[in-house]
Amino acid sequence: MNRKKFELDPEERDIFLREMGMGCDDTPNTPSPAQTQNPDDFFHNEFFYSALSELAQKKHEIDDDKEKRAQRRHKGIVDGVLDLHGFKRGAALVRLDEFIGGNWLRKRHRLRVIHGKGSGVLRDAVREFLQHDDRVQSCQQAPIRLGGSGALIVTLKTYLK
Repeated sequence: MNRKKFELDPEERDIFLREMGMGCDDTPNTPSPAQTQNPDDFFHNEFFYSALSELAQKKHEIDDDKEKRAQRRHKGIVDGVLDLHGFKRGAALVRLDEFIGGNWLRKRHRLRVIHGKGSGVLRDAVREFLQHDDRVQSCQQAPIRLGGSGALIVTLKTYLK
């Protein structure tokens, strides 16, 4: 059987042996079959490796499911909103720069910038500004419920200090 080498760190090994009744000081006087084996031989048992592999696979599946649920749950959450309706191009870009700077320093990473639908002049200016800003990780059109083509979801890079 071709199996992947699985190693436990010493602390995990001791916990496992204690739970299996091997190596625990307060065990009864009559040893179980597992207790009569050499603990090191036990870890070379095919059944042990297959059980550990199944448990590891289940743990990874559970962790992946939890991560996917968390991503779906936080998909619509934004940390800040900036509405640029009614601003001229220059004033809007100044406000946008201040908004991004303040949120980046406060470690707020998901922002919504509302530029409106209009003729697209403000939308293009905002997109161009965001594409060249080093603090911005990504920028994409907002989902319909958060403004659709009249808004952007901006993800900022992590602030390291």
